[in-house]
Amino acid sequence: MFAEIKGKSLIDVRESTAFTLATARKESGIQHAEKLIAEFIIETANALNMMSAVSESSIQAMAEDVYSIGYFLNVEELAYFFKQLRRGNYGELYNNLNSIKLCSALNKFILERLSYFEDKSAQSHQADKETPTERTNSMSELRNAINVSVKRYGNEKGS
Repeated sequence: MFAEIKGKSLIDVRESTAFTLATARKESGIQHAEKLIAEFIIETANALNMMSAVSESSIQAMAEDVYSIGYFLNVEELAYFFKQLRRGNYGELYNNLNSIKLCSALNKFILERLSYFEDKSAQSHQADKETPTERTNSMSELRNAINVSVKRYGNEKGS
């Protein structure tokens, strides 16, 4: 899965229309969504040479925890998160991948994501917002059109 996001920017990943974990759960059940997360955990642990320190039950527990926190993430965001985790961008794992460290890092990632979408929403709102100058100009144009119509109507009535 990491190969699918290779070369994609974080913005591309966030704007992706890839399926979410919640969609995976809805279509195939919670076990499928958690299995997908477990694959990311295993890939990360393997890449960091930590598989001997991670048990099957801890992988399952971490997958459950990740799903409960990040069920709304799309699969590309999840892949990007694990790639950044592997690189140490959310803190050092010190040869110990566990649920506390994973959830703490995921919460940071989600807060960054939230901030991104809040900024995007605010920018969109500002772009659609009418400026006072535009309103004044359109009102002046409306008044002029009304004045012209009133004068024309008055001239026709007076004739």
